[in-house]
Amino acid sequence: MTWFKPGDEVVAHLRRDSATVGEFADWAVVVRTASDGAFSVVTLYGRADADRPRESSTRFSGKAGAMEKAEEAATKKRNDGRYMDVHPDNSTPKARVDQVTIAAEMWEDAWPSKLNRLIPLGLAKTSDRTWTLPCGEGAIRFIRQSGKVLVTGVVPARNLPGRVIQACVAKLLDAGLALSDGTPDMSPEEWVALTRSLITEQQAERLADFGLLPKRLNFRALAATAASKPWGGLI
Repeated sequence: MTWFKPGDEVVAHLRRDSATVGEFADWAVVVRTASDGAFSVVTLYGRADADRPRESSTRFSGKAGAMEKAEEAATKKRNDGRYMDVHPDNSTPKARVDQVTIAAEMWEDAWPSKLNRLIPLGLAKTSDRTWTLPCGEGAIRFIRQSGKVLVTGVVPARNLPGRVIQACVAKLLDAGLALSDGTPDMSPEEWVALTRSLITEQQAERLADFGLLPKRLNFRALAATAASKPWGGLI
């Protein structure tokens, strides 16, 4: 994240779906030390992928007052249900569970068509009967056995990229995702709905490929293509 400067004390960094198609909006409040030893409460906001956000600041002579003001602003913003916290690693949602598991099976004759969809995700053959799909710190295994392919995998809840892959697999197999806190199986659609404000553009594209999010239109590219046509000037 390029929004923060060295020495910033980040009190809150939040994200929500933006009104602009295909974008996310971030909001953050930090306490920043001024060159003369004073402190500023700096509010930063704008598109999540923007290098230079908009900002406003309020100056304080002491750090205690600045921190109190920043925490008040953070509390008020968190009361807006559209926002979710973004961790320092810029993706991981606060986990209410330690891990998310998937368990499913399919008939072996259905495997070739599934295999073609999974290879772009990084699926690789690891033995004569086993394929493995790495998911960051976790993995999903596909094991051919007795005319079926058994699917099993565990992904740490904090590993958002891995959970995106896991959700794609679950959608492809029409399977649920089991949570380690005893919560009943969650459909991949339910999981995406809970976490979509934290998903990157690339992850959103991946989920769209598996039917878990609408495929977003690149209006800029469409406009450029239209303009190059003989009839482009009529649009």
